[in-house]
Amino acid sequence: MNDFEQLSNIKNSQKISVNKPKGELQHILSELESEHKLRHVFGQIQLNFDPLAFRSEAINFPGLIESLSEKYQLEFKAPAIIEMAKRQTGQVDKQLYHQAFESREGLDFRHGLVSYEQKGDNQQIVLRRVNVHGQNITVALDGTTDEAEVVAQKIAADMLENQGLHSSWSNFRKRIGGIGYLSTSMLDLGFNPMRLLSDEMNSFISEDIENDLGFKMADKPLDGPTRCQEDFIYKCVLDELKFKVSVFDKNSGSQDYFEFRFDTSDRRSRGSGVVAVTSQLKFEDHMHALHSLIRRFVKPLTSGQAATQDCAPAS
Repeated sequence: MNDFEQLSNIKNSQKISVNKPKGELQHILSELESEHKLRHVFGQIQLNFDPLAFRSEAINFPGLIESLSEKYQLEFKAPAIIEMAKRQTGQVDKQLYHQAFESREGLDFRHGLVSYEQKGDNQQIVLRRVNVHGQNITVALDGTTDEAEVVAQKIAADMLENQGLHSSWSNFRKRIGGIGYLSTSMLDLGFNPMRLLSDEMNSFISEDIENDLGFKMADKPLDGPTRCQEDFIYKCVLDELKFKVSVFDKNSGSQDYFEFRFDTSDRRSRGSGVVAVTSQLKFEDHMHALHSLIRRFVKPLTSGQAATQDCAPAS
């Protein structure tokens, strides 16, 4: 398939097809899904490109909005500048669309749907957000960054076609200066998340917070019956643990910050080991990170240990 055929296929197919995981990644996914109940919650990708990659002055904005809304069942969120013009005059000048496209807000779409095909099954993925801007395209969905990347390619192809550009996908890729990822997965770590903290911190929590300090945090009336420490139950669990990763480019002098975060926002899961892990990594790297983390806390069974467990009498 040549470049033009590849672009046409991306543009015209309303289904996305993602390559099946292979090799080590396939093994990691199988292990995390079977032993740790892995679930892919959220994937986002942002393609940052040279603004000259598009003929932005040639974009048919009403046509683009209608096309994306129909193809992906997206809801267009009109920027404030567009809404104001509609209220005042009932019409929107093309130049206002161009200004919105070049502004920080961009053109934003929400609540879409796209078909997904893998292993012979047809599924549907919810598109949480699609944003097109003069210098980037952002796609966020309920799934992985691999799926988001294919949708982003399709959106880029739609925009190229809208401007009368029929350049190949490989040519457009040369204009992409950087790609940003965001991945969130739910899984059971297999251990209490408090183990992510040091022994000293856990000692402080058990001896101080869950003892004297917990009682001092509790609401107690100024007047009325005296409340004592035995009237309360104290339990400290991990809610959120966030790391900021600083990356300094020695050549350009630029510095960026990236997140690696643990959340247990669902109260029913707190303390159970079930967490949401978010990183600014693409799908494959995110999976390797989760696998590496768990291996540091949960040691794999040796063949002898596994055999002993299999033969152990039921309690």
